[in-house]
Amino acid sequence: SFSFAPTIISSQTTYSLNVNYSAAQTRDIVVEFWSANNWLGEGKTTVTTGVGTTAVTVNLANAPSAGSDYKWKVSIRPLGTDWTQSFDNEVVNGVCVLGDSQLIPNGQYQIHSAANNNNLEGFAWSVVDAVPTNESNQYWQFTHLGNNVYTISNFHFLLGTRFLEVSNATCGDGAAVGTYFGNTPPNRQWKIFQNGNYYLLKPMHCQSQALDVRPSDSAVHTWAASTSNINQKWCLFPSSIIFFREEKATEKENASLEFKVYPNPADNFIYVAIEKAGLTATTVELFNIQGQKVFENTLEEEGVLQIELSNDLTRGIYVVKLTNGQEIRHEKIMVR
Repeated sequence: SFSFAPTIISSQTTYSLNVNYSAAQTRDIVVEFWSANNWLGEGKTTVTTGVGTTAVTVNLANAPSAGSDYKWKVSIRPLGTDWTQSFDNEVVNGVCVLGDSQLIPNGQYQIHSAANNNNLEGFAWSVVDAVPTNESNQYWQFTHLGNNVYTISNFHFLLGTRFLEVSNATCGDGAAVGTYFGNTPPNRQWKIFQNGNYYLLKPMHCQSQALDVRPSDSAVHTWAASTSNINQKWCLFPSSIIFFREEKATEKENASLEFKVYPNPADNFIYVAIEKAGLTATTVELFNIQGQKVFENTLEEEGVLQIELSNDLTRGIYVVKLTNGQEIRHEKIMVR
């Protein structure tokens, strides 16, 4: 299995991936890169008997075009054989190759505030700062226009598609943020900047301002742009991740899966304790704020799983996802 298979990558001709393996004798480990149903290239390394992690370098004839239909495949095989002789394999779908300078892949995201842990929610013509749910009005479509400028739209079942805007194209502290039809005015286009583990969103008509939330009353507006202002630090969670929300007491009582995730915040290790599980094994996954899966393992029964936080992980918010049969649970955790 992959130790970590990146799902958001730049366009290049060489990639290196780490693979976990268990080999009864000398074997070939092969990593392939595919676009839809087309093989693009592969890398191979040979491992000896034992258990471990090895790096595999994949070389491509040409750098892949921007898109989101790529996949990684890894397999373990007898020496010198092809894919038909594979003992075991893993496929990671939905790999996105970014275009030139594109920071965020096109797609649907929840816009999550680092200041108060709420999400932006489209409500008719207005935008509110709301408790996270998995309702459609908290998912926003990001469409790249070039040079990291995006339109950000939301669908309302009566009003249709509306675009995130600074109302009346006002430029100044406290300008209201809402939604409206049409994506061409610059007050409905946003330039996105990486800000450490977060993102800063500036309206194109007024680059001195940034999207801001006031935690005291959850008002969504613009304010003088500052990379140090926590009210302007945003996480973007792809729709592929069901966002964590606080569970009600009745939901916890009725859940068949009982668990704890600790410590929070975490420094070197995260422990996931499965105290009660269903009849199936529990899959534990860890996602970063870009939606990349950085860890996956399975507990066959109740017990404690240790997740070692590598030096490659940046500080910030992560989501632990647990899947047991049809039941899916989430826990948000801070890595510092």
